[in-house]
Amino acid sequence: MRSKQPIVAATALTILIGFYNIAQAQEKNLPDKILLEPSFKSVFEVPELLSELSLSFERSKGKIRPVRLKKGLANAVNRRKFRWLPRAARRQLRRLGFAVIRQPFPPAEFHLLYISNQYDGIPSFVTSDSALHLTHLLFDHALQKVEEELMIPALTQLLAGLHQQALLLEKQVPKQLSKELERLLLKLEIARWLLEGEKVNVASSRRAQVEQEVARITEASGPDKNPLELAYPHFLVRGHYTKNEQLKRYFRAHLFITQAGTKDPQEAALLLGLATSHKKSLRILAWLEAFERALVGPPSSRSVLSLQAKAQQAFGDSPAWKDLAGHDNWLGDCQKKEASPLGCSITLLPRCWPADNDLLVMTTDDHFRWMPDPLDLLSALGSKQAYKLLGPAIQKWPELAERLNKAIAAVKLGDIGDSHSVGGRWLLSLRWLLLPYEKGYASFQLSDAWANHGMVSAAASWAELRRDTILYVQPPIRHVWAEGGDDEQVPPEEAGYVEPVPELYRELAGVLKSFEQALLAFSKEGLVDKAKAIEKTRAIQLLRDGQTLLGFLEKMAEKELSGKRLTRDEYRKLGTIGDWFERIVAGPGIIKLDPVPVIADVYHCVVHFPGEERTEKKVLLAATGPLDVIVIAFRLGKRIVLARGAVSSFYHFEGAAPMTDQEWRKLLKEKKAPAQPDWAKPIIQLAPRKRRTGD
Repeated sequence: MRSKQPIVAATALTILIGFYNIAQAQEKNLPDKILLEPSFKSVFEVPELLSELSLSFERSKGKIRPVRLKKGLANAVNRRKFRWLPRAARRQLRRLGFAVIRQPFPPAEFHLLYISNQYDGIPSFVTSDSALHLTHLLFDHALQKVEEELMIPALTQLLAGLHQQALLLEKQVPKQLSKELERLLLKLEIARWLLEGEKVNVASSRRAQVEQEVARITEASGPDKNPLELAYPHFLVRGHYTKNEQLKRYFRAHLFITQAGTKDPQEAALLLGLATSHKKSLRILAWLEAFERALVGPPSSRSVLSLQAKAQQAFGDSPAWKDLAGHDNWLGDCQKKEASPLGCSITLLPRCWPADNDLLVMTTDDHFRWMPDPLDLLSALGSKQAYKLLGPAIQKWPELAERLNKAIAAVKLGDIGDSHSVGGRWLLSLRWLLLPYEKGYASFQLSDAWANHGMVSAAASWAELRRDTILYVQPPIRHVWAEGGDDEQVPPEEAGYVEPVPELYRELAGVLKSFEQALLAFSKEGLVDKAKAIEKTRAIQLLRDGQTLLGFLEKMAEKELSGKRLTRDEYRKLGTIGDWFERIVAGPGIIKLDPVPVIADVYHCVVHFPGEERTEKKVLLAATGPLDVIVIAFRLGKRIVLARGAVSSFYHFEGAAPMTDQEWRKLLKEKKAPAQPDWAKPIIQLAPRKRRTGD
């Protein structure tokens, strides 16, 4: 009889091997058993994602023949299509060459008006507003996708890695650092809970405080004075982050780690030590910071990575953990009352400071002007009309003129303005709507009324930019104390006209291209395991489709300015531009289109009343409203033709707190929205038709 011992031994060995393999698999998901020492010498370098641009402020020369409409629009060949225009609009159209009209039931989206033009046989006027709105839609859509597929997983891994390192350190930390590590663990556990939910392992000693802070942050409400110095109202989820629970969690967690900073030198040393002792965390942290800088602008606060050189000087290349205790002065000027422009608070990730913040801060004062005006920004970008409208404000505070002139000069010299970020390039592109037009441009572009219209378009796009980047931007907080054509044969209903600002379309295409480059550079670093290839996603293809459309608009605008005739095919493309817009933004399953009106808080002011235990908080809100309709006259060969297009509307007002898009749209729907500033109001407002008896 054969012995059973070898069989039993083999079976036991197989079981042991199985347990070993399971243990090995599990080991990959466990924190490092060995806590490595900090390495302040190993700076992780990220290359500059976007190169510097040279900017021009000179428009192309124009050769567009002037258009003069006769009384009753008699010389417009398709005037019967515009019988719906009221008498006041006809007068404006004849006098100025254009009229902006607020209809009782405005189109819900830009492309819908252009598709309506195709069905109604009305030539389309492709406005700069439609190009800017397309840029907003594609930018916001691509940003949301990269957040969902790359940034959220990367931030999850970063916080988990730092938390695991901190837990290992907790077992061997010197007593001198125990309080600082406890605060750090509290912040990391709050951040992880916000991002991942209550499944995160939280020490029983900290659980009650973590739950309390998570509840306050989720409700966006809590005391002004709190241990973590959080501004709870800022955690109101807004922008595209309201679309799903994952984005809501990301919004709160990201905002928390940029707000919950420290001024304690030993806590800062510990945080930097954790980041530099875990290579994966260091790499993720460096790339997140670099990408967000390329997205919005330079940091508005000190991040831990910016302190590596100081730490190396104070502690050496690779200090032991115990060596981080007792160094209370290593941060230098950050501990002084008069700290650097980045401030004293040190955060894991910084929020960003876009160039428009500098312009808004320049024109405010503790005594004379607490809040800026969007006209300040428009003036700095080149609008003489905006400067003129600020006359009453300058009379009240004459120094405002000097500050505005400095801002205008600084933008032209490149001292203010950031072409190293996608948002900065977007902002600077708006100057082409604001710089004066000279003879040779379309007749409708030469009046003060058109200058006002350009201000509305630019301000509306600025509001969309600030709304799209709301999570990453730190708003200023002031504490007060030759081609032949056959256009003669083109039927008017098959024609179209592009607003002739080729430089704007070129730079908007550059905005989308630079965003694409930053996304690809960020995604190719392999920060997230099994991440989708971003370059193969629909979001990247949409950015490229947008560049193609904007390139076409640039070419058409250049031909119009040079007096060249468009081909029959080019006219056909303009006549069906609504289809092109729709294929990009409203194709099946591509972009879920929200209503047009959006809102952003762009400036915060906290007024402290001497001798009283109270403060008053104010927020400057910038918003877009319903779409308006614009009608212009243009030449089609020897004929004069009327065309219709869609344009943005703009609002700004002071509020007590930030506001979501949904809350803003409700105010508009219920007709409770504050009035538009006079310069932003449409020229003509149509009232709903009264029903006749018997209708």
